[in-house]
Amino acid sequence: MQLQHALYSINDGLAVITLNRPEARNALSEEMRADLDWIIQDLKAKAGTEVKALVITGAGNSFCAGGDVKAMNDPKRNDVVAGRARMRRSQTRLFELLHLELPVIAAVNGHAAGAGFGLALMADFIFAGPSTRFTCSFARIGLIPDWGLLYTLPRAIGMQKAKDIIFTGRRVKPDEAKSLGLVHTVVENDDDLVTKASDFARRFCKASTTAIATAKVLLQKSFESDHRTMLEFEAFGQAQLYPTEFHKDAIKRFASKEPAMFDWEQLERDAKK
Repeated sequence: MQLQHALYSINDGLAVITLNRPEARNALSEEMRADLDWIIQDLKAKAGTEVKALVITGAGNSFCAGGDVKAMNDPKRNDVVAGRARMRRSQTRLFELLHLELPVIAAVNGHAAGAGFGLALMADFIFAGPSTRFTCSFARIGLIPDWGLLYTLPRAIGMQKAKDIIFTGRRVKPDEAKSLGLVHTVVENDDDLVTKASDFARRFCKASTTAIATAKVLLQKSFESDHRTMLEFEAFGQAQLYPTEFHKDAIKRFASKEPAMFDWEQLERDAKK
């Protein structure tokens, strides 16, 4: 497929999506939405084989300004049935991205506003730079949050703090985002943001994608499941992983005192050399 408003690459197990509409602060055009739909399906097909981790970022000075506000003047948007259908198409895209069986890292440069904020929260980890600003801007235009924010934000930071950010529509700077638990890492220099996020993501290429995928799938169920159900999920998941080659090889390495294939601290030390 010829992508129009996104860039997509895969190198040594790391996939990178770059929202590529910098002249509009990477606002979500219909073309960009179509690009994301195609990319997500490609990632689903290649997860665990060609792709071990994913980084999402934006071209230029913004991650994503959210929906195209200018397009909201279209009288067709007053059609409730059509509006619901349009939103449900977006929800399918977001559900598949949130449940993508890969570690997903968002390198959020500049503004992540509205749906762009929602897109960032589809990631498992968020990296931010000095210019990063998160804004749940829907209250400013008389709307409720979409692109999954009503689900992801309270789970990330708790209900009271989510209400603060949603009701006020205020901008959240990197240090506050870090203290709230929204952001995993704040990078000192915006120019280093994608590099640092990619270095972090590449470490997962040494891991068992099957184990991480299984843990991710089950963690997504933990808030809606009781303790007994989660224990049953653990039992099924662990039984599935015992026969994998990664696990068997890791046990052999441990027994023979060989270096582990996936040692996060050692990989971190190696990255600093």
